[in-house]
Amino acid sequence: MNYHRMLSVLELLENTVKHSDDFPILAASARVCKDWSELALNVLWRHITNLYDLFSLLAPIRKEAQETRYEFVRELSPEDWVNFDRYASRVRALFYVEYLPREGQSESFVLKQLSKTVFDTVAAKCPHPNAILPRLQSIGWNTSVHEIAVASTIFIHEKLEKFIIDIPEAAFGTSL
Repeated sequence: MNYHRMLSVLELLENTVKHSDDFPILAASARVCKDWSELALNVLWRHITNLYDLFSLLAPIRKEAQETRYEFVRELSPEDWVNFDRYASRVRALFYVEYLPREGQSESFVLKQLSKTVFDTVAAKCPHPNAILPRLQSIGWNTSVHEIAVASTIFIHEKLEKFIIDIPEAAFGTSL
């Protein structure tokens, strides 16, 4: 059987890529050719669990020695949004879970926590603020930091179908 010919049928290729959960294979597929790239990138960016990676498309993000959260290292420019939009339009679901490190736990185990200024900057500088992630359908948000919980609202738009937020009572200091 001629595999090249089979994989040139985009419907078959799409079905194969869509059901893959092997990140390295999908990433490699994105570099094969333009047709493969589009399909693989759609799968790779469909469900986002790491906002650090997403916002790093805009500008470098770094944590300074005395800081506890990551911030942009420079101001955002209009050109930054061209690259960001190429990926942002692929995102359908955003799952943000912020774990604070436990005593004795390596910080590398914890996702890179973004400062509120990152969210504020994205909201203020986005050329289309009503749809930072224009095809986003679902948000799951879990944090014990009140200001980061509020930051989730930058992703809300009219086509959003589902928004689940989980904020422990302790984040507010009083019961709700």
